[in-house]
Order: sequence, then structure tokens, then C-alpha cells
Amino acid sequence: MDNGMDASTDGRWMTYAELAEARGIDKASALKLAFRHKVWPRRKNNRGQMQVCVPADWAAGQDKSRDESTDASIDLSSITNRFDAALAALRERAEAADQRADRAEQALAGERSRADVLRERLDSQAAELTAARVGQEQTEGAAVADRAARERAEAEARQLREAEAVRQSLGRWARLRAAWRGG
Repeated sequence: MDNGMDASTDGRWMTYAELAEARGIDKASALKLAFRHKVWPRRKNNRGQMQVCVPADWAAGQDKSRDESTDASIDLSSITNRFDAALAALRERAEAADQRADRAEQALAGERSRADVLRERLDSQAAELTAARVGQEQTEGAAVADRAARERAEAEARQLREAEAVRQSLGRWARLRAAWRGG
């Protein structure tokens, strides 16, 4: 079939709607059909509608199954290709999101591990502080006891000095008598 034609050959001027009706296809498919056959002349009619000069064998609806299958395969393959591309893009996004989620989980696990280490250090330091406070309280208690013992010792030493001073103030014979009596 020769696609090259002019307006004087066997053809019929049809709007896209008329072509769609003659071929038993929708208007969008008729438009695609006309654009695929670029050599078919186009014009506007008196009503301002676009018309295309369709060869007689195409206008009569012959070879309808071949045309419809071609339109359907083009439309279907185009849709399939777009669907596959969108599906691939969604899979890439999902994979990237999974990788980001894995990295976030790893970072969270690292932060939890660091928090556990810090918590252990804090607990250890709290135990050391408690032990230091207990030690300080024991030291303070020992210091108080030592002070009390020192004060008692100082009091006893004062009493002994005073008793010695009294004894020395007595004469030798008075000391001997006191020692003889046990006093």
C-alpha cells in the first residue's frame, strides 16, 4: 500500500470523530492513527473542525483488526513501559528508604549502646560517691570519738597535775604518811 497521497487520489475527507466511527475505535486512537500516517493531508472544514484525507481502504473500515491491534499494542506497550518505569522508580525509592531505615536503626543502636555505657559509668560513680560519703561519715564519727577521748585524757592529765601539785605542796613527812595510808 502506498502511503504517499494527495487530495486528488482516492480518499475521503473525514473528521477524527468520523474516522473513529468508521474504524470502530475511539477518537484518541483515530487521532494517533492519523498522526502515524503523516502523509495523509489535513485541513480545517467550514465548521473549524480538523479533517484528514483518509485513503478509501482505510475509510471503509477494511483491515480493521490490523489497525486496532497496532493501536492497542502501541497504547498497551506505552502504558506497560510507563508502568514498569514507575514501578522501578518506586522500587528504587523503597530500597533507598530501607537503606536509610537500616542506617537509622544502626545509629539508634549505637546511641543506645553509648547511653548504656554512660549509665553504667554514672551508676559506678554514684556507688563510689556513696562509699565516699559512708567513709566520710565514719571518719567524722572517729574524729568525734577521738576528740572526746582526747578531752577525757586532758581532763585526767589536769587532775593528775593538780594532785601532783597538791602532793608536792606537802612536806616530805606528809607525803610519806599519805603514801603509807594508800592515799
